[in-house]
Order: sequence, then structure tokens, then C-alpha cells
Amino acid sequence: MRRTTAIDGTVVVVCLPLDTLDGATTKILGFDALLLAVAVLLLIVVSRWVVRLGLRPLTRMERTARAITGTGDLSVRIPDTDPATEAGRLGGVLNSMLDRLQAALRDKRQGCGTSSTTPATSCAPR
Repeated sequence: MRRTTAIDGTVVVVCLPLDTLDGATTKILGFDALLLAVAVLLLIVVSRWVVRLGLRPLTRMERTARAITGTGDLSVRIPDTDPATEAGRLGGVLNSMLDRLQAALRDKRQGCGTSSTTPATSCAPR
């Protein structure tokens, strides 16, 4: 609404229908809602991808552990043990544990520690 006073003192009021403004507002809100939905969907997809990427080393560790459990082969090791990452350090520690376990079982099979005359220090991990 626009109000103007003429030179002779008469007041002129100009009114325009709000249909155009309401229509534009509705279109903008609809576009914003669509944009929000696309942004949320994109955020979900990207976050799932990032999480999968971050958990990939743990998935490899799981596969390796399942292989060891299924076959009993203690010579299988966890690949890609990067000491710069937590998962890599965990893989390195698990590989060290498997080395010690494999050495202990090898020593046990060779009779280490079964005789009372064998000193216990000869069975220590090397």
C-alpha cells in the first residue's frame, strides 16, 4: 500500500494485490525445502562414504582375523600397518602378538619347556 498526498491536499492510496508476492514467497519456500532435502541427502551419502573409508583398515583386520580363526594358519598377517594411524598401530600390535604366539607354539611343538632339565629361559621369545 502506498499513500501519497496531492498538491490540493487530497490523499491518494494505491493498493496492489499480494497474490504476486504470496506466489513468489511460496516458490522460494518450496525451492528452499527442495534444496534442504538435497543437501541433507548429499550429506548422508558423503558421511557414509567417509565412515566406510575410515573403517576400511578395521574391516581388513576383521577379514584377517576370520581367516586365521577359520584356517588356524598363524602365518597370516594384517596388511597395511601404517604406524601413523591408530588402526595401523593396532594392526602392528596384532601382528606382533601373532608372531609371539606362533613362536610359542613352534617352541612347544619342539618340546621346549616339557622337560624338567630344560631351563625356562630357553623358551623366551626371541
